[in-house]
Amino acid sequence: MHFGVHESRASVLDKLIREAPGNLAPGGELRLVVQRRIPVMEALQSSFGNGRVVVDDGRFTVVSATKTRPPRHAMSRFVRLADIIGKMTLAALSLAGIAAALFSCPGRSGAMSRSQSSLHSVAAFE
Repeated sequence: MHFGVHESRASVLDKLIREAPGNLAPGGELRLVVQRRIPVMEALQSSFGNGRVVVDDGRFTVVSATKTRPPRHAMSRFVRLADIIGKMTLAALSLAGIAAALFSCPGRSGAMSRSQSSLHSVAAFE
C-alpha cells in the first residue's frame, strides 16, 4: 500500500524527462518505453534538444534522447595556447631575473649592479 504524495503519471514522466539531462554524463542516453499515444517527443526536444523514435510496434514506442557534449570551440584552443604562452613567458622572465641576480651579485669579480652600471654610464658622459 502506498501512502505518498499522489502525482499523475504524466507529471512523473515530465519530471523524469526534465531532470534527466542533469543526471546524465555528456553523451549519456535516456531511453523510454511508452504507450504510443503518450506524447513525449516535445518534452525530449525541450529538455535535450534532440529525440528520436528507436522502435514503434503500433502499441508501444521506444524513444531515445542523448545529452549532447559541450561544443569544443576554436576559442578553447586559443585559451589553452594563451595559457601555455603565458606560462612560458613567466618562466623566461624568472630565468632572466635569476640571470640578472647572478650577474649583479656583490663579491663577484667584474660584476656590476644596475645602479653601479647607471652611475658608470652617467660618469662616462661627464
